[in-house]
Amino acid sequence: MPTPIDHRITLAGIREASKTINPVFLHTPQFVSEPLSARLDCELSVTIETLNPIPSFKGRGTDYLLRKAHDRGDARRLVCASAGNWGQAMARSDCRHAAVGRRRSAS
Repeated sequence: MPTPIDHRITLAGIREASKTINPVFLHTPQFVSEPLSARLDCELSVTIETLNPIPSFKGRGTDYLLRKAHDRGDARRLVCASAGNWGQAMARSDCRHAAVGRRRSAS
């Protein structure tokens, strides 16, 4: 039985993820929305997620999820019941991590 995983978001976890996530997801353009900032009385940044390879923020999450599973040696199969952004992100990340695993086992 696998050990339960703590899924809480921490600053340390964010820093770790930023070092392991596929670089295509790391430089999403962002800008400060002046109207929203004024309305909410804070500086609010907005990201343009439609410019990354799968037009969604979900690529970062799936890439990190699969990286952590691979690093733990978790070889269980994953099933994704989504034909949308999450399914697309899982497929892209799975292909990337499967290729990394093949390169590692060949060396």
